[in-house]
Amino acid sequence: MAVRLLVYSTLLFFAMMLFLIIKEPYTINIVDQNGNLVPDIELFNAQNYQIKEGTIESIVHADRVARYKDFDKLYVINAGHKTKEGLHGTLISDEGTLQDNVMHFQTNSHYAREDGVALDGEDIFL
Repeated sequence: MAVRLLVYSTLLFFAMMLFLIIKEPYTINIVDQNGNLVPDIELFNAQNYQIKEGTIESIVHADRVARYKDFDKLYVINAGHKTKEGLHGTLISDEGTLQDNVMHFQTNSHYAREDGVALDGEDIFL
């Protein structure tokens, strides 16, 4: 009786292992029912610090960040940075995309530096 129980449990174990090997792996839906992309990760009230040589060089704050497979989408961005000359600048935008280390500020973008340089536009690339 004990041998029969051992044989049946071993067969059941091998059947489960075979099922797990054959089964298609779990995948995340990348498109919702309306055809919109679904982000892999979503952050709210995110803040990023860039530190170089012991000082904070820039701070980027976004109300919402959505990370997709190939790019990141940021909403309501407020970024401050310090230039090589020591000047402080701020950039405010409603929407931006980060792809291949290029930041594209797309909607209602305003850049101002403390020496009087200012830029307003819809498409700003950094």
